[in-house]
Amino acid sequence: MKRAVVAAAAGLVVAAAGTGGYVFWKSKQAAPVKKAETAAAPLPPGAVVKFQATLAARNIVGVDVPVDGILEEFPVKPGDEVFEGQILGSVVNDLLVEHEKEAALQLERVKTRLQTLESQMLAARLEESSKSADASRAASERQRAEKAYQRQQMLHREGATARKSFEAAQAAFDAAKADEDSVGALARSLRERVDQINKDIDVAKRQVAEAEAAYEEAKVGLAAAQLLSPVDGVIVAIQKQAGEEVNAGMEGLVQIAVDLTMMEAVFDLETALEGRIVAGLPAQINIAETADTLPGQVRLVENNKVYVEFASPTPLIRPGMTASVSVQIK
Repeated sequence: MKRAVVAAAAGLVVAAAGTGGYVFWKSKQAAPVKKAETAAAPLPPGAVVKFQATLAARNIVGVDVPVDGILEEFPVKPGDEVFEGQILGSVVNDLLVEHEKEAALQLERVKTRLQTLESQMLAARLEESSKSADASRAASERQRAEKAYQRQQMLHREGATARKSFEAAQAAFDAAKADEDSVGALARSLRERVDQINKDIDVAKRQVAEAEAAYEEAKVGLAAAQLLSPVDGVIVAIQKQAGEEVNAGMEGLVQIAVDLTMMEAVFDLETALEGRIVAGLPAQINIAETADTLPGQVRLVENNKVYVEFASPTPLIRPGMTASVSVQIK
């Protein structure tokens, strides 16, 4: 009897538990689903919205790549002040380098040739001067011997001189004439050599002038591979690094900001605010580095970017700084 009572009680407990579980499950199923949180209400017209922006210069001058080649190490970096004509970097072009070297060697060769010819001319002139003097003496000796021979010849015809004296005078005249001819021929040869060297010097001088022009042209070509600043300003960007290859005509390799009194703050436009920030809206620019708050105006909204222009009162405000921009939306 006791066992039956216990069994019955146990059955009631199990049944109650099952019933309770079912009721709980049912209540969960029947419980209404909470509505999703409502989207944030749109900002009213005239609300002021703040954005984090990056400062940029309004006026940027780009330095383009002049020739194909490889960039050398830049002696400047973004943030550096530069002046007009300053070397910002250079492009190594093997053809230009080889052309300049070959032009320099050719100039050296023709200069050496000219110097050699001028040395030869100096020696030839000295020798020619000496032989010309010898020729003059030989001519004088021949004239003297000729007069003596003519006198002995006349006396010999008249029988007034010994035959031996006549023959001696004739032999002296012949020797003097031969000597004059020999020395005169050598002097003429030296004069011709001087004339030829003069012509060679003229040619060599023209070659030197041409080689100098070619070398200057090669140096100009090599110098053209240098990147020179066209203006005074501040470097804001360098698009490539040393060792990278560049092609002639690449625009804006180095970017230089000029007239830092004209600046702008640039920030990304949030999708929810599209159409509510437009050109012409007033803005306030707060620059932490200088503790300045400056008035500005939205200049342009383009490609999800907002450009707020403002006048900078100090050169301490530089491109690349950050600012907080407040805009009163439509």
